[in-house]
Amino acid sequence: FAVYSLTKAISSPLIGKLMNFYPRKHIIMGGLLLEALAIISFGFLDFIDSPIWFGILAGVCRMVEGIGNASISTAIYALVTSHYKQNEADIISFIQIFTGIGMMTGPLLGSLLYALGGF
Repeated sequence: FAVYSLTKAISSPLIGKLMNFYPRKHIIMGGLLLEALAIISFGFLDFIDSPIWFGILAGVCRMVEGIGNASISTAIYALVTSHYKQNEADIISFIQIFTGIGMMTGPLLGSLLYALGGF
């Protein structure tokens, strides 16, 4: 699953170049769409019987998710630095705080829902 981080690292500079041609709002919305597509696709991996195909498709899902997250992250930081020059450091610190909170509570909430769902 390290392919997520690798894909994000490779695609972030490319996303930055795309922002010269497309509005940041479109980059964010496209990133959200890609992440949603990846997450929904993970749910369908349960129907894959072959371990090899499961691994390949799971890797592809993580790559799509990495591109989506790179799009969102790159565009959000670009928006912050261009719109909030006086409070730039404060806004970026809040982004980091809430990213951390989401990364802590997401798995907890997910495991709770998983347990409650009877899986």
